[in-house]
Amino acid sequence: MAQLKKFPHRIWSKFSVIGIIIILLLAPVVGVSIRESSELEEGAFFSVEIDKEASDQEGVEGEDLTIVAEIENTGDEHDTKTIELYCVDYPDHPFDFENKPIREGDSVRVDLTWETELRDAGTYTLEVATEDDYDQIDVTVLKRDEFSVNINETESDQNVVEGKDVNISTEIENRGSDDGDQRITLYDFNYPETILDSENVSLEAGDSDNITLTWETELNDAGNYILVVASEDQDDIIHVTILKQAFEITINSPESDGEFYENNEIVVNYTVTNVGDVEDTQTIEFYIGDELIETKENIKLASGETYTDEFTWTPEERGEYTLKITSEFKNYEEATLSIEVNPPEHEMVLGIWWPYLVLIASTIIVVTGGALYLKHSETEGPVIEEVFLINEKNSMLILHNTRRIKPSRDSDIIASMFETVQGYIEDSFQDDEDWTLNKLEFGDNNIVIERGEHIYLAVVYKGQLNEEKIQEIRGVIERIEDEFKEKLEEWHGDSKELRGIKDMTEDLFS
Repeated sequence: MAQLKKFPHRIWSKFSVIGIIIILLLAPVVGVSIRESSELEEGAFFSVEIDKEASDQEGVEGEDLTIVAEIENTGDEHDTKTIELYCVDYPDHPFDFENKPIREGDSVRVDLTWETELRDAGTYTLEVATEDDYDQIDVTVLKRDEFSVNINETESDQNVVEGKDVNISTEIENRGSDDGDQRITLYDFNYPETILDSENVSLEAGDSDNITLTWETELNDAGNYILVVASEDQDDIIHVTILKQAFEITINSPESDGEFYENNEIVVNYTVTNVGDVEDTQTIEFYIGDELIETKENIKLASGETYTDEFTWTPEERGEYTLKITSEFKNYEEATLSIEVNPPEHEMVLGIWWPYLVLIASTIIVVTGGALYLKHSETEGPVIEEVFLINEKNSMLILHNTRRIKPSRDSDIIASMFETVQGYIEDSFQDDEDWTLNKLEFGDNNIVIERGEHIYLAVVYKGQLNEEKIQEIRGVIERIEDEFKEKLEEWHGDSKELRGIKDMTEDLFS
C-alpha cells in the first residue's frame, strides 16, 4: 500500500481503465474456451474414424461389403451408444448397426456390413456415425457377371430332317464387371424341364464366346418348335422346323379274303408314297411274319411322289400267314395282309366224306370253343398308349414315348396327364416304403405306375392289364436301372446322358 501511494492518482486511474477494457475484450474468448473445455471433459463422447485400408472399398453386387471403424470414447464417462452404417443418400435406412459400451478413454473396432443385392451396382458414399461424430468412405459396387445370349440364326439349323442333329450357334457375352462361370442350356419352349443340350461357359468381364448346342432329333420328332438358349440371366429363341421323312405303303391287291393255295404263286401289288416333307431314298422290305424274304433298294421319291410295283411269293405250306411291307425307316404305319393258304385244289374235293368231317369239326368246336374263347379273353393284353419315365429324386420327366404317329397331337391332354401322374406320385407315394403296383384313371384311360430305385414308369393303357404285361413293365425298369444306374443317381435333366432309354420302352407297345 505504501508503494501504491507513490503513483499519482491520475496515473493509477488510467491503468485501471485500460485494464478493465482488456478484460472486457478477452472475456468472450476466454468464456468460450472454458465452456468448450468443460463440454469435452464432461459426459461420454464417441468419436469415429474409418480404417480405409481394412475396409472393402470395392465389391460385386450380391456380395457383402465390410466397413471397419475405430470408435473412441473421448469423454469422461462410461456409456453405451449405437454405431450405424448407412449410405449418405439414404440416412433413414441403415445397412447395419451395433450397440457398443465403451469406457472413458477406451476405443473399440467394429465391423459393419452392407449386404448388397443384385442391381446395386454403382458408386456410393457410406457413413459410419454415432450421435456424436461420423466418418465417410467412398465404395464401388461392381456389376456381377451377366451372360447375354444371342443366337446366330444364319449359322444355326432351322430346317432339319427328323433323325438328324439340330445345331444352334450362339454367342455368349459377359456384360458384367466380374468374371463368371454359367451353364448354358438348350430346351424346347413348351417343355422347359427337358434339357436337350447344355454347356458350361467361363468368361472374364467383357469377353464373349461362340458355342454350338445340339438337339439330336429322332424319328417322329417332325413338327414346328421354338427352341430356347438360356443363361442364368437371359435367353434367346429360334424357330426350327423338323421335316418329316416317311414312306407310306399301301397293298393294292390281292384281297385278304381271296383264295390262296399251297405251291401256287401269289402276286402282291403295292404303292409307296413319300408322305414326308423332303426328297428321300429308302429301301422297301417284304416280310412273311417276322422273316425278311425280299428287299427293293434305293426307291427315290420326291415329297408327295408315288411308286407302284409288285413282288411274288409262293407258299410251300398250308396255313395262316401275315404278309408285311414296310419302309427302311419304320416311323409310319406298315402295310399288312393276312391270308389263309389252303391245300392244293384237288385235295379240296372231299366227296361223300364231307358230312362226317363237318360233324367232327362241329364236335371239336363245341367242346373246345368255349375254353379257347375264355383262354383268349384271359390272355388278351392291354393296348399301351403312352409311357412316361420320371426321375424319382426330383419328379422331372426323363422320357415321354407314345404309340401315336404324331406325338405333338393332343399336347394339352398329354401335359395334363403327366401333371396328374406327377401329383399322384408326389402326394401318395414318395414316402411309401411298401410300394406295390398302383393304378389310377384319367378320362377314358387307365394309368399304372411302377417304381424302381431311381425312376417311376407310368404306363397309360386301354383294356385289361394282365400279369404278363405287369412283369414286362417291371422288366423294362430293371433293364433301365441296370444300364443307367450311375447316371440316374445324379441326373439333372441332360437327355444326352440317357440316350437309348427310348428304345428300351418300345417293346411295351407291342
